[in-house]
Amino acid sequence: MPDGCYMVNCNGPDGQQRSGVAYYRNFIFGGGNDGTQPDAFIYTKFDGFTTWENQSQSVVFADGTKFSWNIDGSAAGTPVGTRVGGAGNGFKEWSVFRDSDKFMFTNGDNFNCSKIYIAA
Repeated sequence: MPDGCYMVNCNGPDGQQRSGVAYYRNFIFGGGNDGTQPDAFIYTKFDGFTTWENQSQSVVFADGTKFSWNIDGSAAGTPVGTRVGGAGNGFKEWSVFRDSDKFMFTNGDNFNCSKIYIAA
């Protein structure tokens, strides 16, 4: 089974907003990972949502793996499933697709996270 990442926006219990990247060893297209905890998670921003589009960005997970992405500037307005960029982690390269903005999981900080983009 392939692996992949979700770029997520998360809402906290007191109205806080954060963004992050969720890594899944067993990535399942079509919502198959919905409701499950990621194998690794890292915040990209603590004080509002990340602007995912129109710039190269990266994070480093706790195990030292660097995940980088570049998403087209017009990606936010594209239909779900549209290829909008590329990503990689030093081991493999993925395409990035627009996702549904739907709830995906509640993380350990009690933030409800919704999927914005997928890299698979």
